[in-house]
Amino acid sequence: MAIEGNIQDLADRVVAKARAEADARLSRAHRAAEHDFRAAGDLAESRKQAAESAAAAAVENRRRSALAELALRERRAVMAEQESVVDSLFAEALRRLREHGSDDERKALLIALAGEGAATVGARAVRLRFAANDLEFVRRTGFPGELDGIAVSVEDAPLAASAGGVQVSDEAGRVIFDNTFKARLERRKDALRSRAAESLGLLEKKE
Repeated sequence: MAIEGNIQDLADRVVAKARAEADARLSRAHRAAEHDFRAAGDLAESRKQAAESAAAAAVENRRRSALAELALRERRAVMAEQESVVDSLFAEALRRLREHGSDDERKALLIALAGEGAATVGARAVRLRFAANDLEFVRRTGFPGELDGIAVSVEDAPLAASAGGVQVSDEAGRVIFDNTFKARLERRKDALRSRAAESLGLLEKKE
C-alpha cells in the first residue's frame, strides 16, 4: 500500500508538472500570437496608410500636372495671340511708313535715317543704299553729299525687297547699319510686344 501510494503521489506530481508546463507553454503561445497579431495589424495599418498616402500623392501630382498643362496651353494661346497682334502692328507700321507725305517730308525722313546710320557707322565717309522707289525719288530730287561732316554717296544698286529706308555702310562695306523701315521695326519689336500685351490686358496701360 505504501509503495502504491508513493507511485500515485509521484504520478500526480508528474501530471501536475506536465500540466503546469503545458499551461505555461499555452500562455506563452497566446502571448506570442497576440504579439504577432498586433504586429501584423500594425504592419497592415502602416501599409494601408502608406498606400493611402501614395494614392493621395499620385492624385495630387496628377492634379498639379493637369493644372500645369492647362496653364501651359493658356500661355501658348496668349503668346500666339500676342504674336498675332504684334504682326498686325508691324504690318500697320510698315503700311504707314510707306505712305509718304509731301516730297519735302519724304526727303527729310530719308535724310534723318541716313544721318542716324552714318553716325552709327562712325566713318568719315559712308555709302547709302535705298529701296528701289526711294532710290528713284533720290535721283529725281537730289540728296545731300554731306551729313554732319560725313561724306555721303548713293549707290546705284537698290536694296532688294525693301519697303523703304536706307542701309548705310563705310566705304569698304565692312561696317553696315541697316536703317530700313523693316529693320527699325524689328529693333522695336519688344516695344510692340508690350503694346500687344497691353491690348490683351496682360499689362496695365500707362497713362
